[in-house]
Amino acid sequence: MNKTLILAFWKERFTSLVRLALLITTWGFPILLTLFQEPIRVPLASGFFGAFMVLGAGVIGRDLSSGVLQLILARPVTRQEYVLSRWAALGSACFGVGFVGWLIVLPLSISSGGMPVDEALLRLVDIAVTAYGFAAVLTGLSALLPGFGDLAILLGGTIAAGTISFLGATLNHPEIRRIGIEISATLFPAFESGRLFHDGTFHYYPLVSWASTLFLGLLLAVYAMNHREFSYGSAG
Repeated sequence: MNKTLILAFWKERFTSLVRLALLITTWGFPILLTLFQEPIRVPLASGFFGAFMVLGAGVIGRDLSSGVLQLILARPVTRQEYVLSRWAALGSACFGVGFVGWLIVLPLSISSGGMPVDEALLRLVDIAVTAYGFAAVLTGLSALLPGFGDLAILLGGTIAAGTISFLGATLNHPEIRRIGIEISATLFPAFESGRLFHDGTFHYYPLVSWASTLFLGLLLAVYAMNHREFSYGSAG
C-alpha cells in the first residue's frame, strides 16, 4: 500500500465542502435517531452506510474520468498497489467517521443503561469490519465505471434485490426471496458480531460471507484495473 495515495485520498475527501455537507447530514442522521431512543444505544454499523457512500462515491471512478489515474500509474505505482491503497484509505476513513459517532453516543448509552461497555466494544468492531467490507464493495464497483458509476450500480442492485425479494414473498418462494436478500447483503455487507454466537453456538456463515465479499470486491477491482487500457501519451 502507498502512504502518499492514502493521505491524498483523505485530503481530497475531507476538504470538499459539498462532500462534507453531505457527510455531516448522512452521518448525523443515525446519531440523532439514536438520541431519541430510550434507552440510548450505540448505532448499528449499518446506520452509517449513507456516510460511507458519501465518502466512497467514485473512489476509483473519479480518477478514471478525470485522467488523474494515468498520471498516478505513470509513476512507480502498480495497479494492485493503487487498488489496495484506495481500499485501505476508504476503509479507514469510513471507520473513522463511524468511530466518532460511536464515541459521541457511548457515554450517553452507558449512563442511560442502554448498552454495557463490552457490548459497545463489540459494536465498534462491527463498525470497523463493516467499513472495510463496504469499502471493498465500492472499490470493486468503482473500478468498473468512470465517475460515480459505482453509485449507479448500487442503486440498480438495490432495486433488483428488492424486486426479487418482493416477488419471492408474493409468490411464496423462499428460495427466490433468499436470492434478493443475498444480493442486498453482498452490496451492503453489514457485519453483526452477535450473529456469530447466536443460540450459544458459533456460526461461521456471517464471517465467511463478509470475508468472501471483501475478497471478491478487491479481486474485481484488481481484475478490472489490470484489463483497462490507458493512453499515457495523451495524459502527458
